[in-house]
Amino acid sequence: MRSTIQAPLLPEQLFSPEQMTEVYRRCADSVDGDFFGLTAEQERNIRSVQQQIKDCVPDLGERIRQQEDAMEQTM
Repeated sequence: MRSTIQAPLLPEQLFSPEQMTEVYRRCADSVDGDFFGLTAEQERNIRSVQQQIKDCVPDLGERIRQQEDAMEQTM
């Protein structure tokens, strides 16, 4: 009998929390703005990505506020 142990295909954390926060914000821009003519399926997929990021970054809301504050200070 052969026993195999499967290793994960991707590293446990592919992106840093800062990178995932930025991806979340760009996803929000994509679905909340009128920049693209997204189909309902595309919007669902983007919202799904956002939910996955929320699940991975527990302090996402605070990180977004910090990024927004930093952007306001540079303007």
